[in-house]
Amino acid sequence: MKILIVDTYIDAAKHSNRNKRRKTSREITDHMVRCKSSNVWGYAYDVKPDESIGTLYVQFKSATGGAGDVYRYYEVPLRIYKKFISAPSKGHSVWKYLRHNYMYSKLTGDKRGKLKNAVN
Repeated sequence: MKILIVDTYIDAAKHSNRNKRRKTSREITDHMVRCKSSNVWGYAYDVKPDESIGTLYVQFKSATGGAGDVYRYYEVPLRIYKKFISAPSKGHSVWKYLRHNYMYSKLTGDKRGKLKNAVN
């Protein structure tokens, strides 16, 4: 099983730690794995080497079926990520494993989470 690792920081000035910045949603979506799903457009998992918890990025489909909003789910264990990517239905997997169980934030759209576990 291949684990996609997306480095969430870019070194803007090669020798200065002060200039590190978070990747934009565009930079994240460029590294996403596309999937066959009626709800999910793509996903990426960011995990540091030798750790078993990471950040899962999920891009949903828009109302027209194209790329939609990107959500970031925090502190998702590797075992949940494996369940997510091996599930026959990615949309159902989001509802079952992620939606109410992990803190999240929206990176696109209105950027205001509606659930109690949203980081706004």
